[in-house]
Amino acid sequence: MFSFGERIITEMKQSEIGWLYMKDQVKTNKKCFGYEGKNVRFEKDQKVKIYVDDVRPVPNGYIGTKSVNETIALIEEIEDAGAIVELLDLDHDLGDYADDGGDAIKILDYLVEYDKYYPVEIHSANPVGVAYMERMIERYWP
Repeated sequence: MFSFGERIITEMKQSEIGWLYMKDQVKTNKKCFGYEGKNVRFEKDQKVKIYVDDVRPVPNGYIGTKSVNETIALIEEIEDAGAIVELLDLDHDLGDYADDGGDAIKILDYLVEYDKYYPVEIHSANPVGVAYMERMIERYWP
């Protein structure tokens, strides 16, 4: 079992596209702990932009995450509150944070697995990683 703020990770499973994802049990309702050190609450129909990067500063108007698992937990928290993921802005290489779920392309794997086709922008300096992510978006996003 792993913990993430107020979340307890209870299960890991092999997905159809080969990526391990986590199902979790939330101990609190509509609260996020750990996103840029803030205690965040989301309102119904609130639009939320997520910026995923291990080194760049988080732009104004975004909530920043540094790892795949943290991002997935945030997405689920937003959905549970009835809020809306307006945009995911992704880096590909997450450096030391890749140990917490892999590189950001794994976020796209998760979204495809659960039919969550949120708008995505990519800001990575890795041209090969960008090409992989763009191909995935072109293949699966409606």
